Amino acid sequence: MKKITILSFLIMAFAMVSFSACSDEDTIGGGEGLSKDFVVSRSDMAFTKNGGETDLYVKAAQVPTVSTEAAWLAVTPVAGSSSITHHFLIKAEENTANDDRSATITVAAGSDTKTITVSQNSTEGLLISSGKTMNVGAAGGQVTVTLKANASYSQVISNDWVSEITSRANMVEYTRNYSVAANISNARSATISYTMVVNDSTSITEAVTINQEQGTTTGDMSKTAMDIAALMYPGWNLGNTMEAGNAANNWKNAGIGSETFWQSAKTTQQLIDLVKASGFKSVRIPCSWVMGHITDAEACTIDADWLTRVHEVVDYCIKNNLYVIINQHWDGGWIEHDGFTAATDVDATKAKLTKIWTQIANSFKNYDERLIFAGMNEPGVGAGEGDIIGVADMSNRIAEYEQTFIEAVRATGGNNAKRVLIVQGPNTDIDKFVANNYMSKIKDSATDRLMVEVHFYDPYNFTDLSEDKDWGKYCLYWGKNNTNGSEAGRTADAKYNEDYVEAQMKKMKTNFFDKGYPVVIGEFGANQRLAIGKDAVHDASVKDYYKAVVTSAINNGCVPMAWDTNSNYPSMTIFNRAAASVSNANMLESIQAAVAAAKWPAK
Repeated sequence: MKKITILSFLIMAFAMVSFSACSDEDTIGGGEGLSKDFVVSRSDMAFTKNGGETDLYVKAAQVPTVSTEAAWLAVTPVAGSSSITHHFLIKAEENTANDDRSATITVAAGSDTKTITVSQNSTEGLLISSGKTMNVGAAGGQVTVTLKANASYSQVISNDWVSEITSRANMVEYTRNYSVAANISNARSATISYTMVVNDSTSITEAVTINQEQGTTTGDMSKTAMDIAALMYPGWNLGNTMEAGNAANNWKNAGIGSETFWQSAKTTQQLIDLVKASGFKSVRIPCSWVMGHITDAEACTIDADWLTRVHEVVDYCIKNNLYVIINQHWDGGWIEHDGFTAATDVDATKAKLTKIWTQIANSFKNYDERLIFAGMNEPGVGAGEGDIIGVADMSNRIAEYEQTFIEAVRATGGNNAKRVLIVQGPNTDIDKFVANNYMSKIKDSATDRLMVEVHFYDPYNFTDLSEDKDWGKYCLYWGKNNTNGSEAGRTADAKYNEDYVEAQMKKMKTNFFDKGYPVVIGEFGANQRLAIGKDAVHDASVKDYYKAVVTSAINNGCVPMAWDTNSNYPSMTIFNRAAASVSNANMLESIQAAVAAAKWPAK
């Protein structure tokens, strides 16, 4: 009963509005107009993308016709209309297209007609109208992507060798231009993804793939190890980065996320640009291969995605004309420790080493002499099962492994036939290497293409000891000019002062450089334990230590490469990688001053 009353009320109300709305102003030119008995309740209708229904009322003395040519609209008479007020239901289907649409509805009664404009919103749309795959030559260039969208969207570029140049947008079509950097290594691919958020649970993503063909470096392979070493100082380490991981993942594939396991920043071109601008001439990139990047343990197959990422980081350096060292670092200890016990299967280890270095060498074969391979890191160091063999036996075994490394690289041919290679001393310890010099056992098909590597963290209680031990205390102060520190008992033994540093570097010159093997001090550094400015004597100690090591190294034919961990105090961090800024000017300025004062020895 209530429904009938309400409907009657609505019809009466509509009739009153209709009558009052029909005035002489409805008359069209010539005095001939719509009949005052013909009234349509709507002049326009608007539907959302989801479609829907709406009512239409027509006052006419005879039954009107309501029609449309739009297939997405339906007109249905509603039963129960009165003789003069006619009720119709207008229904719009869902609009699944990406464009708004419109139509007209015509209402006719006798000679009277009227039209209703109908509009409907589109579904959110994101379409790439240009090609979804673009191929670019090794020299790089520009590509243009054209897409259509009817709402805001975001973009993600997968690799930083592709960068957006400019953008232009209007309400319908967007054109974006991208720069593709020159490629100096293997063929590579990148994606640009565009995402439009429709609602909390729905989004639309479209992507373009950019494939770039293999390129080559423009340099030559004519320089000897001596020639190159003279161009490499000072050097810097991308520490705790490409070598990071978990030994539990040895001979497994854990993906490429390990780059930020031991520090927080992914390496960027901007960071390496800063390293170059700060005066460094070479970058050492410690690398893991076995620890988390093996897809087939039997074949020792290195994950292709990991190789691609290492290529990208190497390319950041080559773009800046820096010399680059990639090595097999601690790598879960598979060879650095496990290769030097009494129980080691040496032949099996050498077979694995051959497989690994053959892949690395082939992958990087097209790089010129600016890329250098280092066979190991600190052989005979690191925790693991079984005791490490004695130093003399260790030296002989290192010679076997280094010979295996050299032969694997040379066998790949191309630029690798003359590439400079680096071999390491026992524990990369100066005194142990001098006392157990195995270089006479090494054979190389290339002439004058070998360097040797040691590390320098003496005295350890000043450079890296984090807490007091039974055998000694950590030290805040070092050097002949820094004996007046405020904390008693925290000054390093004077026998490890500047004269000791000079003597150690001179040993490397006499035993290696003078015999045709330039030396790389692959790692050195001292922890800045306190914030700069908190203890002036500690600041001076760190600064003097860096100056002494760099000066003595260069003067004795050794390339000093500062270790950098990208961490908070205490640390050997020179650069803030996330911000691409200088973190420790104390260290950097000392290195720069030492380089300016030092002189590389004549051959």
